[in-house]
Order: sequence, then structure tokens, then C-alpha cells
Amino acid sequence: MSHKELTLRFPDNRKYDWDIIISQLSILGFNSFWEDDNRLVAYIENEGLEIDIIQSFVKENLSDDIILEIDDVKEQNWNALWESNFDPIELRDDCYIHAPFHPEKTGFKHDLIIDPQMAFGTGHHETTISMIELIMDLDIKGKSVLDMGCGTAVLAILAKKMGSAHTWAVDNDEWAVKNSIHNAILNKTENIEVFMGDAKFVKNISFDIIFANINRNILLRDISVYNNYLNNSGYLLLSGFYEDDLPLIEAETSKIGLTMKELINNNDWMAVCFAKDL
Repeated sequence: MSHKELTLRFPDNRKYDWDIIISQLSILGFNSFWEDDNRLVAYIENEGLEIDIIQSFVKENLSDDIILEIDDVKEQNWNALWESNFDPIELRDDCYIHAPFHPEKTGFKHDLIIDPQMAFGTGHHETTISMIELIMDLDIKGKSVLDMGCGTAVLAILAKKMGSAHTWAVDNDEWAVKNSIHNAILNKTENIEVFMGDAKFVKNISFDIIFANINRNILLRDISVYNNYLNNSGYLLLSGFYEDDLPLIEAETSKIGLTMKELINNNDWMAVCFAKDL
């Protein structure tokens, strides 16, 4: 099957939420992505490409000064290409995140196997790395955990490997749900309960710790909902927003009595741990 390569070149001085753009392009039929500082490249099968729809998407959702390029792609071994661009992640001596085809390593407290396929959250993005660091600073053992917008379920899997008790992983994307179940099996953490839905899906149940690595607008909309699901003396970990957005997040959390416990700034992406009634 032949493919087309879509390249979006962004202005250097503009901030974009890559995960949202990738998610939107996935809906349009794109199934492989890579990015650098100001460029996003996506691939789609030729028969699925509708140039008018792509151009309308860029015009309506992005800015006029983005350069759009569409090129033919020669047939190639896509798995080999993907594997060559996916490196394992080592966080101190605490966590080793790798795909099934990477070599195993010893000396890490937690070994996570993540097969990202078309879902998001391999650990490479600054927000995911920072959330992992926040999680590893908490006492997870025996705690109930909710991972909202779970993507690959990497955060829920880490929590389970750290000894969490009842653990849910929730995402509104069908492929992410399937991928999360697959990754839970790879890591022998099948007792993670994976569901398709959003914040409103969780009803009549509460958790000691909640992760939400999504984006600013969804976080602002759902912070109060997360708080309703959070037990007293619990923790809410948020990421997916920039440093400039932090005052908005703090304003919403302070309204409902959450206080900041720890903050990580990774290349202007923020991850924050808030505590409830401590």
C-alpha cells in the first residue's frame, strides 16, 4: 500500500499542543507520526487522503503561517522505520521504559514495556516524563489510582508496578483503550481495569490518587470533577499545559481547596502534584 507524507512546518515562536493535533489527524486517517521542534510529519495511505479536508483542517484549526507539504512516500518496512526512531527511556535508576523489541536492562526499580502503536504516551514527551517523576516521588503502595486520558496506560502500569491497589485507566479513544489493555498484558498488570470514556464516566467511586495528562482546556473543565472523585488526603497530578497556563490551573484548584505539593517544569511543559485537605 502506497502512502503520502504530510509535513506541517510551524513558526518557531508559536506554541502548539502536539498531542491534540496528532489526535485530530488520527481521526482524519493518519496513522504514523514524528515531530521535532517546529515540524510535525504524518503518514496516511494514499486511498485515505483527501487533500481538501486536510487543507481545511489546517486553515480552521491552526494558523495561516503554517507551511503544508504533501509528498509521495516510497514503499518501505514501516515497522523497521518506526523501531529505528523509538529509543528506550532511562529515568535515573528508577524506571526503564522500552518497547518489546528493545533489549532488557537490569538495575532499574521498575521495568515498563510499552508498545505504543497508534496511541499516545510512550514516555518521550516532556509531560509524560514529568508525570512519571511525580509518581515516583509518591507512596503508591496500597493506594487506589485513576489514570484519566491514559493513552498507552504507561502511568497506570507504573502505579501498579509500584504496588497500587484498585487501578483504573480511562481514555475516550478506542485505539488507546485497546492499546492500554495490550500494554497491561505485556507488563503482567492485567488487573488494571481499562475503560473507554471521559471524566463523566467515573461515578460512585473514589480514588486516593488521580493522574490527568491531557490538555489545558480539558483540565480546566474537569478539575472539579476529578476533585469529586478524590479521597481526602489524596493527590491530583496534572500535566499537558504550559508554564503560562499554570495561573489558570492554580486558580481552579484553589477554588476547591487543593494545594500545590510539587511542580516540575520540563522545557516549558508543566506537571504539578496537588494535595487535597492535607
